[in-house]
Amino acid sequence: MKKNSGELLVQLGVINAKQLAECQQEAEKLGTTVEACIIDKKYATAESLAQAYAKYSSLQYIDTISEKMADLDLLAKVPLKFLRDNEVMPIMMDGKIYILTANPFNFQPLDELNMLLGGSVNYAVAPLSVIVNSINRYYPLEGTERMMKELEEEEEVPKEVAFEEIEEKDILGMATEAPIIKLVNNIFFQAVKRNASDIHI
Repeated sequence: MKKNSGELLVQLGVINAKQLAECQQEAEKLGTTVEACIIDKKYATAESLAQAYAKYSSLQYIDTISEKMADLDLLAKVPLKFLRDNEVMPIMMDGKIYILTANPFNFQPLDELNMLLGGSVNYAVAPLSVIVNSINRYYPLEGTERMMKELEEEEEVPKEVAFEEIEEKDILGMATEAPIIKLVNNIFFQAVKRNASDIHI
């Protein structure tokens, strides 16, 4: 079905056969997708592609992802790399888990994410730009907020790190000891508070 998604777009009148053939050749040459070519060449918008796929698949179409839908605990169950590589995103809607995708015929990542989330999830279609922008907006932001909260609740976190007081011993051997854990947590805490882009040691 994934290979025939381009023909489906022709069948639904989203693009014509000539545009499809052109994008199939370019996708094969550049190692990209037909959909990416269609959008790049402005033969159709991401919204029109998603709407066509949703209508054909009888799936709900989502045009925006709110903060409430971007559930922190749900996002935390999935590696960020998986979401970005496969351009899918789990959300909560009406008390149910939905997996958003721009192409419901790309079954493999949907099946993998469904299994990861315990099965019995629902599916919905959203424009690719909405999914990508929401992943970038909510996943890092919500993860940072949670880390900040956890670090602020850490007991006896020193205001300043006294590096000269750290004994000269095998750091690898200290990795699971409380002082090192608190030191690393404190470094991260201060970096997040100062909106640091890098940490140099």
